Amino acid sequence: MDRLEAMSIVLAVADAGSLSAAARRLNTPPATASRK
Repeated sequence: MDRLEAMSIVLAVADAGSLSAAARRLNTPPATASRK
């Protein structure tokens, strides 16, 4: 995982308010997003 991808996930979680919502926005399964 590169740092830019990890930062985009963190920002998406902060913006969306939850990991699941961020994963939906990023078109990523929640399990994948939580591992990163």
